[in-house]
Amino acid sequence: MKRLFYLFSILALTVAFSSCSGNTKSAEGEDVAEENLSEEAARQKVVTDSYKYFLKKDFEKVAELYYIKEGATEKEIKEMKDNIAALCQLSLSQGIWAEHGSVKSWTFVEENVKGDKATLTYELVFEDGFTKKDKSKLQKEADGKWYLTIF
Repeated sequence: MKRLFYLFSILALTVAFSSCSGNTKSAEGEDVAEENLSEEAARQKVVTDSYKYFLKKDFEKVAELYYIKEGATEKEIKEMKDNIAALCQLSLSQGIWAEHGSVKSWTFVEENVKGDKATLTYELVFEDGFTKKDKSKLQKEADGKWYLTIF
């Protein structure tokens, strides 16, 4: 069962990191404090931050943006973060990244929010001009923050 979970995790993360992007700035171009963001901007910031950290190869910070189920043991948390980091590294060298280069720009085009779950759809423009629509799933936790989720 654990192997099945990891296979699904790898598939979901590969899709998530074959895309992503955005920016959270005020009208004056300054970074906006997270607590001052609208719900929509907070969700978009999670996706944007995952992409920024991914491009910087800071995979530990990427992993921090993912939802961790309540009651997960330290061992399970470490395994999840290690798997995310390994998958991020793999994603850079394969698939859409290898074929089209990095993402040059992106635009959020749709949000579907149902309670504490959301799906964000965005269009990516790669360095070679290739465009692709992609989605990220998020979940809002008791702390009021949104996190990426695999399922």
